[in-house]
Amino acid sequence: MDSPGKAAKQPELVELDASGWSTKARFALRHRGVQYRSSQYLPGLGEIWTRVRLRKFRGRISAPLLLVPEGGVLEDSLAIAQWADQHGSKQNERLFPPELESQILSWNAACDSILAYGRSTFIQEVLASPELAVGLLPKPLQLFGPLSRLLIKYMLRQMEAKWKDVDQAASLNKVKAELRKLSDTLHTNGGEFVLGKLTFADLAMAVATSTIEPFGTSLVPGKKVRAPGLEEFRGLISWRDQIINRPSLQ
Repeated sequence: MDSPGKAAKQPELVELDASGWSTKARFALRHRGVQYRSSQYLPGLGEIWTRVRLRKFRGRISAPLLLVPEGGVLEDSLAIAQWADQHGSKQNERLFPPELESQILSWNAACDSILAYGRSTFIQEVLASPELAVGLLPKPLQLFGPLSRLLIKYMLRQMEAKWKDVDQAASLNKVKAELRKLSDTLHTNGGEFVLGKLTFADLAMAVATSTIEPFGTSLVPGKKVRAPGLEEFRGLISWRDQIINRPSLQ
């Protein structure tokens, strides 16, 4: 176990376990061997405390965030992954080789668009049945029956309003186009890596396939919420599982 002093010098990842964006950040930190502390972000209810900690009282704020020991905060998964690539201690593959960086950024943008579509469909499904996501609340707040469901609705409405502009730009047709491009690219490259070797593009697009078939922690305990209309891309799941089960990501 790390000593308190050593732990204090580690970066702190503020994350939402089942968020695809938080998963991308975690994967990058793990792959590059960055030791970090973790704390959980609670949408809506936890935002005030997070703003106080960061002294940021305007603008959009969400998880993941990385509080780095040298001071400052990285506020999105891409920035966190790039920081991890520069500060990692492992001799694993670099995630952002300079000659592939522009292509990696393009694939990461595709991932974000797919995840935004998945977030939008998730919010709408759970708003229709808020009891599904009561498990999102801290355990003491799960015991209040109708009040718990009202809190879930509040959290989801806050999330919906915060990301409305981003999520409205995503669409099923765009998601299908990006997943079709991924499938074609893997076929052309031999089926192992998006760009011929492991990069952040693989981590990002592996996470993006959670809209087809979720993996890891579910936002809805006991239920996998899938984005509709993506069944034709289930063939990507075997590739995804090979990526996310790599020892460097565990």
